[in-house]
Amino acid sequence: MGGPSDDSVMSATSKRESFPVRFMLLGLVTVLAVGFGFLFFSVNDARLLVQKYGYYTMALTFAWAVVALVKVVPEWTRSWPRLTRPEYWALIGSIAGLTAVAVITVPYTYKVLYDEFVLQSTAWGLHEARTVGTIVRGYDIGGVFTTMQTYLDKRPFFYAFLVSLLHDLAGYREANAFALNTVLMPMILVLTYLFARRLSSHLGALAGMVALGAFSLLAQNATGSGMEMLNLTMLLVVMHLSWWYLESPSGSRLSALLLCSVLLTQTRYESALYVAPVALIVLEGWRRDGRMILPVAAILAPALLIPYALHSTYLSGTPLLWELREGEASRFSVQYLPDNIFHALLFFFDFSGRLINSWWLGVAGLPALIWAGWMGCRQLKHWRRATSIGVVMFIFGVAITANLGLLMFYYWGQLDDPIVARLSLPFSVLLVLCIAWATMQFYVR
Repeated sequence: MGGPSDDSVMSATSKRESFPVRFMLLGLVTVLAVGFGFLFFSVNDARLLVQKYGYYTMALTFAWAVVALVKVVPEWTRSWPRLTRPEYWALIGSIAGLTAVAVITVPYTYKVLYDEFVLQSTAWGLHEARTVGTIVRGYDIGGVFTTMQTYLDKRPFFYAFLVSLLHDLAGYREANAFALNTVLMPMILVLTYLFARRLSSHLGALAGMVALGAFSLLAQNATGSGMEMLNLTMLLVVMHLSWWYLESPSGSRLSALLLCSVLLTQTRYESALYVAPVALIVLEGWRRDGRMILPVAAILAPALLIPYALHSTYLSGTPLLWELREGEASRFSVQYLPDNIFHALLFFFDFSGRLINSWWLGVAGLPALIWAGWMGCRQLKHWRRATSIGVVMFIFGVAITANLGLLMFYYWGQLDDPIVARLSLPFSVLLVLCIAWATMQFYVR
């Protein structure tokens, strides 16, 4: 009478059997993805595949990610910290004020000329022909601009894809790219505050958010047409979803995390570095839940990365796109490290006002990061009992720092160069989160 029914026994048995099958499918898909992305195709074939089919794979991934987020966002928002009325209005006023200052004081214009023109051109191709390509030659024929020749640029095209969607909705307008970045600024500030609030009090989180929002480099990108704002947004979204997944691992939460992670890899070249921390988060979630969670999105995630791998194959095999200076043969080398570190110190500790920097992030942020890193390393032996926010902060902190470290070996990695400075934005977000955390260590009423 009190024993389990046949249906429940069969359901439990099928669940136990499904996980090895799904795990084997994940392994098979991963092996095939590596083969298709890096081994099976020549450089020229990889180029053609990305140009012809890149739009459709991106559209599929984006649509799937949107559906996955729509399913979990209502539950996710309920996990946000509850604000008092004064806290709520202080947050809204700060975000509105910081965004207004950026829009009013920084002109809407191209900040990184070649890069942003290429992204605009790529968005045109995605909008007009559903192909990934930058215009080389075109003609005005009877009042209609007709593209005659394109080439595959080295830049990931998720940002250009979103701009092309705006073109689809509103018609082709140069301003669409600028509008997208401006809208992303308050989103970045909200996401920064919400994550910092997990680490600190309301005032600490607000201090961190203001330190980022008042950063002139962020304002420069908010009124430009580059891909840095989208990269920052996706990084913060993935960090939030990582924390939320660890709080209570489930298939729907993991699907949203992995699909957004795939989109993150398509925002900047080096964003593929964040695949490793996401994989660690997934494994930690399995450990905490005591089972493997493998929804369809998890099994197919490696396949969704094939376009990025093909693009990387094309870039690695096309030295002309590396834009090396005369006499240089490699993009990365130890010989660039001392000079790049020197210029990084100039960037973080320049008080002259001539650079697009924030000396406050250097003076307060770097010590806070070192302190947080030291405390994190000391607690490594107790990692099994670590909080979800602590795990995410440590893993992504290491990844973001490694991202900046990789730049130090790059031939064009001088942060005090106005063209290069934008690459410090992910590290700047890490610094403001550490500032928010540090305020709680000295909390005085």
